[in-house]
Amino acid sequence: MTSGDPRAKPTRIFLVDDHPLIRRALRRLIHSQAELEVCGEAEDAVLAEEFIRDLKPDMVIMDMALKKGHGLDLLQLVRAENHRVRILMLTATSEISFVERALGLGASGYLLKTEDEKEILAAIFAILKGERYLSPSLRKKLSW
Repeated sequence: MTSGDPRAKPTRIFLVDDHPLIRRALRRLIHSQAELEVCGEAEDAVLAEEFIRDLKPDMVIMDMALKKGHGLDLLQLVRAENHRVRILMLTATSEISFVERALGLGASGYLLKTEDEKEILAAIFAILKGERYLSPSLRKKLSW
């Protein structure tokens, strides 16, 4: 995350979701924050892996269900190549086994797509501070 210095570079976020509407909404939300920018996006795991490797974003926001691959597999690949990148899973999948697996593979946070924009920004900024973040409804299920 950047400081209040207007010359500071924004935090670079890469988006991975197979729905163009979701990517567009996330891009608009992220660009509403001066300290954040979208550095790229992909609809499938294969392209995402290439772009993430080349662009080296600070954060990746990804869905579980993707064209040409699965979010958990991509999470594992990205984490193996870059331990410092922060990863927020933003998905409709609320099954606890997937949440636990994603966190176990190194996701910095897990947020359901039913959350509002305020919650998405809260998750992004918490994760950029080094915290882990979980959707409020999932916190109760995991006693988190």
